[in-house]
Amino acid sequence: MSLFIIAPFEQGKTRLALENCAEDSLVVTDLTGMGLLEALMMSPQATTVVVNDLSVVSGHKENVNKLTISILNALAEEGTFKIAMPKMAHLDLRGRKVNVIACCVPEVVGDRRNWWYKSGFMSRLLSVRFEHSISLQMEIHRAIENGTHDHPKSLLQVPTAPIKVTIPQDIAYAISNLSTKVYREYNETGYRKHKQLRSLAAGHALMRGWKNPVVNMDDVKFVESTIPFLVGIAQI
Repeated sequence: MSLFIIAPFEQGKTRLALENCAEDSLVVTDLTGMGLLEALMMSPQATTVVVNDLSVVSGHKENVNKLTISILNALAEEGTFKIAMPKMAHLDLRGRKVNVIACCVPEVVGDRRNWWYKSGFMSRLLSVRFEHSISLQMEIHRAIENGTHDHPKSLLQVPTAPIKVTIPQDIAYAISNLSTKVYREYNETGYRKHKQLRSLAAGHALMRGWKNPVVNMDDVKFVESTIPFLVGIAQI
């Protein structure tokens, strides 16, 4: 599942992404479509691409930007195969898919003239929106004033091979009901959002263990707790 982390400047978007991705994730500050494919060829174990600031990427020429988003589109859903372009025959990713975690500020995302909307890229990512509350801002300022340093969290452990996660019928029905709250907000048919919330629940189940994982009501409650971040701007 791919994520779009949307928050104002200085809200810790990049740090949040880096603290919650696998060790072999491919982290990029800037990219072009072809450059990304080259990097993935050299990082065969990477299952996640973390884009620090997608607004930087959009600063390239329009045709470069469109190609980059098109390739991210393919990587996030259908998979990427051969590139039929001169001197690019070696870029054969054999249908490889990766999930994309992209960070951006609300002002850039809010421009619906952007190619992200026209190409369907936005619907392929689950958008997470947040901003710091006044109390959190004060807490952070106190920590800076006191010279407090928090301890880095351990990296997320990701299975090296696909693991089937079972979702019982009653649990699937509960997730389906939650998905309607999300995709109606975006005026979509909801197929992708429904699948994304199922993936979110399955991923939460994997946090308990990788042996015969089953999604339960605790995972549904976790998904429900994320709804304010998916349909609005949640304060933390």
